[in-house]
Amino acid sequence: MKVYLDVVAGPYQGEHFKAYVTSGVKTTIGRAPDNDIAFPATPTVSNHHAYLTNQNGVLVLIDNGS
Repeated sequence: MKVYLDVVAGPYQGEHFKAYVTSGVKTTIGRAPDNDIAFPATPTVSNHHAYLTNQNGVLVLIDNGS
């Protein structure tokens, strides 16, 4: 599943990210550079903030609670 993320505020405002989210695979989001979608210049985003997953064709965003 192709996913587009448009940033509406913060240091990356106006930027667009594209990711492919496949079943059983986590697409990670966070400040650390090892994430699939990384925001290193955003102090309000934790190192491993959340992930996207494809559950039976439904896109799900899971907050890691960090």
